Amino acid sequence: MAVEYTLGELSVLLGGQLRGDSSLIVRGVAVDHRKVSSGEIFCCIRGVKHDGHNFIDQALASNATAILTEIELNISSSILVADTRAALSA
Repeated sequence: MAVEYTLGELSVLLGGQLRGDSSLIVRGVAVDHRKVSSGEIFCCIRGVKHDGHNFIDQALASNATAILTEIELNISSSILVADTRAALSA
């Protein structure tokens, strides 16, 4: 059985700042913008060569439900956290 959270529940769990509809259902997490599915939150990870924040538009085009980010965004559904890697491990 898959675990589902609302965006509001995830925001509280991760200690993040929510922007958007807290009742949206999140069914999974994606870290690769090319593999995002509807119902998933896209987690922006900063790497040595790439920064996931650069792929937000592609993730949204793939129907990501929301974005987990370290930077303030002007989009309808996101959770702002200090460290997306730490949030992902939670």
